Amino acid sequence: MNTDRNDSYRTPSPHTNKYIYSSKSNAEFFQSPISNTSISDLPYSKTTDIRYVSTSDHLQLVRREWMNKTFPLHSSYSYRDGDTKCFSMADDDFNVIIFGSNDAVRATNFLKLGKPIVNRKLKIALMTRSTPPRRAQLLSTGYDDVFDTARTTPAEAIARTTSMWGRYNNRIQTEQIESVGRSRLEEVANYDDLSRREKRILEILLPKEGSFASYTQLQCNVSDRAEAISFTHLKVLICELRKKLIKPYVISSRSLLGYELHKKS
Repeated sequence: MNTDRNDSYRTPSPHTNKYIYSSKSNAEFFQSPISNTSISDLPYSKTTDIRYVSTSDHLQLVRREWMNKTFPLHSSYSYRDGDTKCFSMADDDFNVIIFGSNDAVRATNFLKLGKPIVNRKLKIALMTRSTPPRRAQLLSTGYDDVFDTARTTPAEAIARTTSMWGRYNNRIQTEQIESVGRSRLEEVANYDDLSRREKRILEILLPKEGSFASYTQLQCNVSDRAEAISFTHLKVLICELRKKLIKPYVISSRSLLGYELHKKS
């Protein structure tokens, strides 16, 4: 059976009204309504954003049959050592990449070859009649999971993939939010010079730029769970933070109101 890119296994799904099958809509994927909780209705039982890459060996047809039963809408690529076309996102994007081979060395080298590209992708190895040491070896090299055609049922694989990508997606969204937050903080201060509490103060003052944040609000949000900071401690933090602001930003105080971040005219 030909496993080249042009032989991608894609069939229409009768459930397209339930899911968003775009790799560009990951957040919607896991927020979309599901009419029941059966395994066949989990998002990754019918998504097209899984890319399967396989070596050519005597077990490739066994793995291909398992993939067709488990993830019927995957795209398929054949792999030759050193070939990077299987990582290309020119035609379509993907969130999950599954590498099929019983050769742990080739599987490890494949991951090293595509590391810059698949860093934020879910990486799964697919083997047949694998041993615990071999599966452990692949997990230690960076694979998120190892499926075995003789041990992992389609229902289990779908559930594990859905769960893992949900965690990946949450982490990516958190990183994106933090990246935006850092970019905003860097407009008013040198981010690397700021302490954790100083960052928190700026995170409170920035959305209120031009208006005051109360002393109480700042104390509550900057305090640790185990220790509430005093008003005197807050004043010390503000004093140190003022020294790290980039001109023309300044922090002003007004009795009974609180502190304000603004540009000095």
